[in-house]
Amino acid sequence: MKTIFTNEIKRAFNTLGMKLALLIGCGLSIWHVVSVIIPQSKIISYELSSEMIDSLYIPTGLFNNWMGNELFPVQSYIFYLILPLLSVLPFGSSFFEDRKSGYIVNVCTRIDKKIYYKAKYLAVFLSGGIAVIVPLLLNLIMSSMFLPALLPDNGSNGTISPTTMAYEVFFTHPLIYILMFIVIDFLFAGVIATLSLSYTYFTEHKFGVMIVPFVFYFFIYSLTNLINKTEYSLFFMLNGGANNNYLLVYILYFLLFFTLSYVIFMWKGKKQDVKA
Repeated sequence: MKTIFTNEIKRAFNTLGMKLALLIGCGLSIWHVVSVIIPQSKIISYELSSEMIDSLYIPTGLFNNWMGNELFPVQSYIFYLILPLLSVLPFGSSFFEDRKSGYIVNVCTRIDKKIYYKAKYLAVFLSGGIAVIVPLLLNLIMSSMFLPALLPDNGSNGTISPTTMAYEVFFTHPLIYILMFIVIDFLFAGVIATLSLSYTYFTEHKFGVMIVPFVFYFFIYSLTNLINKTEYSLFFMLNGGANNNYLLVYILYFLLFFTLSYVIFMWKGKKQDVKA
């Protein structure tokens, strides 16, 4: 049993899709540092050295400006918009390919089919989450090389307000707040990627398998925008700078995605023959 889990995870992390996802994500991360963080650090340095500086001036540091805490820069906007695509690229189509190639038949003659399905789900989940958080961690580390890790101030120009979830944590232990959202992004990127597994049963086209997580994600964005409730969109909620306080919504979204992925994937897998 351990072998199949190890094998699937190794397969997931050694795909061309994983390399492509990391290339795109890290490219956006570096672009953000070059075009946003470095210029911001120069502005802060100039203002702090200026003789005309206001005694009440408080510079914005690392925690307000890194890519995972604001959506205004184009790099952040693009990153969170294509997050489902980045998560599904590494291994999202692997179940579809295993069925088409007959690989699943070969594997399931040697182990319990249920074990294979669980290993597949875990591998897709982990690879999707890692493909998203690696660029975020890279941006955080690179940004820390140019911006001071100042304790955020209530009067700063950030988007975090008293209505924000874990508001107090951001202003007292900002690194914990940031890590909390990185974990949230990991969990949602992983579970969003696994939507491709359950959809494999309903299509004969690989492109459909790869695109369905993005379609579902964008549908939620469009629907919340239509009813003027964009704060409920995952596009905004996965960014640490989003001004929301909806812990229950996070939980409901995760349960929804988990049901649409794991529950349907395992249920259909149990009913269908591996040759299907």
